[in-house]
Amino acid sequence: MYPDTAADTFVLRHGEWRRRLVHQGPGAAFPYAWRLPELARNLERPQRLVAALALARTLFGLGRFGDCHQALEATPTQPGDAPLAILRHAHLAIRCRRVTGQAWATPPAADPDQAVHLDIILDTHYLLDDAPALGVLAPRCRAAALSAGDPARAAWAALLMDWAGARCGETGVPGAGLRALAVLARHHPTRAALGEGIHAHAAFLRDPASALSWLDQALLAADRQGQHQDQARLLYLKSLALAADGQLADADRFLKLARETAKRQGAWRWLEDMAA
Repeated sequence: MYPDTAADTFVLRHGEWRRRLVHQGPGAAFPYAWRLPELARNLERPQRLVAALALARTLFGLGRFGDCHQALEATPTQPGDAPLAILRHAHLAIRCRRVTGQAWATPPAADPDQAVHLDIILDTHYLLDDAPALGVLAPRCRAAALSAGDPARAAWAALLMDWAGARCGETGVPGAGLRALAVLARHHPTRAALGEGIHAHAAFLRDPASALSWLDQALLAADRQGQHQDQARLLYLKSLALAADGQLADADRFLKLARETAKRQGAWRWLEDMAA
């Protein structure tokens, strides 16, 4: 069956973009995302905003933060736009500005009791390194996702609850992160690949030297999915873990690689951390 109109073509291409983003990662989704704004150019405002957000989300996942920011700036939101689209746009812009070392506004209010808001809220607070806020919001988000029958979002909240606990010095519930990753792998493989990095980060916070295997696994999973938004930070954490394990030459090598990656991506905030 062939599409009859430009709107039909857009819907089909956007659907394939979403499928690839969920199951194969931003690398596989990008060939579909980059043409969406062009296909939506003569469509209504909602489709143009959906296209811009799809492209921006894909670029962010690829670690192309400057390009992501440009995509968002090219299609700013307006008061009459859908509230969820406005929320996604604003939070993604904050994440971009955080990673690229720019000033950002306070995240706009979102309802943690609505499962559809979950990943928007939690992802922003994770990138802002706001563990106290996550410790409060993530349990509410998880409860909302469970009530909505959304196991993938519930698992994502559980994973970030575990990270927030590690960030605050808590030992955590043994195996909580791994159980959440297993659920994500079944329902949202791309999230699972990104979640490997969050789980490795939590393991590093609890015991740097013992986190090496988790960091290796996270880097491999991200590479398979083309999921590079956390690549520079994971490489940096690996350099610190190697140093904690006494592997100083390898630690220096991975620190250099982490800095090169951050520079290439324009991830100046992570580069600042590496200079500390």
